Amino acid sequence: MTSIQLLSYVSVVVFLIGVSRTAIKYLSMPIHLRWELYPVAHEKGRDYGGSYHEVLDWWVKPREKSLINELKFMIPEILLIRALFHHNRKLWMTSFPFHAGLYMLVGLLCLLVVGAVTEAFGVVIAADAPNTCARAIYYVTIGFGALGLICAAWGCGRLLFMRFTDRDLNSFTTPLDYINLILVFAVLVCALAVWVFVDPSFSLARRYIQSLITFEPFSPMGWAFTGQIVLFSVLMIYFPFTHMTHFFTKYFTYHKVRWEDAPNIKGSKIETRVRSVLERKVQWAAPHVATGKKWSEIVEEQKSETEEREG
Repeated sequence: MTSIQLLSYVSVVVFLIGVSRTAIKYLSMPIHLRWELYPVAHEKGRDYGGSYHEVLDWWVKPREKSLINELKFMIPEILLIRALFHHNRKLWMTSFPFHAGLYMLVGLLCLLVVGAVTEAFGVVIAADAPNTCARAIYYVTIGFGALGLICAAWGCGRLLFMRFTDRDLNSFTTPLDYINLILVFAVLVCALAVWVFVDPSFSLARRYIQSLITFEPFSPMGWAFTGQIVLFSVLMIYFPFTHMTHFFTKYFTYHKVRWEDAPNIKGSKIETRVRSVLERKVQWAAPHVATGKKWSEIVEEQKSETEEREG
């Protein structure tokens, strides 16, 4: 095993641990303040924006949810960045090719893994391979890789340029945002150069992944390909500890904040979670809030004051 391969293994492990840690952190946070904005995508048969509260005696009847309705909303939002398209068309023209390119590069990685496993079993992946599926993997890999690298590199470079020059963007862009984009751009440009000058068919990349799967040493690679692996590994290690993890945290925003409308019924899990939040102490001050007291105490005080005024 070479040092570059060891770095690749470490980057994958750190990436998985980091992403899992972030997901667990979100899952274990106190209950959120729900938006309850309608229409809620999982409502069944209420495309006009209604809710299950319209049903007579809804609290004793089973709630119906539609996964298809959720997918009809989420797939265009994830793949096409629909909200940005409607609210900031100028930024969407740059952000969409960037994200679309990244999606294709994820597809490239999956195809490389499939191709590596296929070759490990003795089936050659090549333009003149006798196996039809092997030839398909060869050409589709090139298509995903070429288009993905071009779109992602152009979009990332353009986005970085806009962050520097657009007053509306650079006014709220932090130094860390620039660092993130510069690192991603460096990885993409290096990978684009390797594809053009070193590995146009991605066969070298496929063989490298095969060596990682089979735990066999892989050399020589050349300085350009090695630099690409090092940069990508650094990005994998760095990625989980930045806000770039929004690729999956969007789930929590939509499903656990925007669309969460489960009723808070006596004896339910939601009631238990709300009670636990009420036992937390207030850590900020305001005219109507006393620092250091529990929320439950403040609620009781407010309740008593209201009863005195009304009584």
